[in-house]
Amino acid sequence: MQKPFYRQRLPHIQANNAVYFVTYRLYGSIPIHVIQEVENSYRQSLNELIRNKEYNAASEYTLQKKCFAKYDCFLDANMNEPYWLGQSEIARVVYDSLLFLNTTQINLDCFTIMSNHVHVLLSIKNDKEELYKVMQSHKSFTAKKCNLILKREGPFWEPESYDHIVRAGEYDKIVNYILMNPVKAGLVKNREDWKWTYLT
Repeated sequence: MQKPFYRQRLPHIQANNAVYFVTYRLYGSIPIHVIQEVENSYRQSLNELIRNKEYNAASEYTLQKKCFAKYDCFLDANMNEPYWLGQSEIARVVYDSLLFLNTTQINLDCFTIMSNHVHVLLSIKNDKEELYKVMQSHKSFTAKKCNLILKREGPFWEPESYDHIVRAGEYDKIVNYILMNPVKAGLVKNREDWKWTYLT
């Protein structure tokens, strides 16, 4: 059985020529009680599927997406600090780091940087790297640089991330989801107006 939504090691599954949807967020951007509520709801729903003999990979995947949507709605509502990525200098560090990775280790399809989280759609160049190592390196580099700018110490990113392999028929929906995230959050009226969005 797959582990749900946010997890310590990503990706849970890595496949050749796969495209990944990855979301990572600032440290402390979702309170523990919210995480516990979502996880409890997930476990209850999963147990109900099992009891009703309705459990399969597709039904579990649907539950995972619902849980992700709850987290993302909370993040979009900016209901909990920090909002460091809302500062242009900080967003620029993350933006440039992703573009650099695009020349070395990954193929970027699109991404958007919100005030407290980042959505990325990518694949690994030649399947030579492990995605979780690429993300660890990116997060470590940007955390150090951003903390220097902010004149602070301590964790910058949450270690857990949400990730999954994009399935057949999902690609265009996910691209639209990423590009429209700033509009959905009420930050801009048109997606083209959001400075921190990238599309190949």
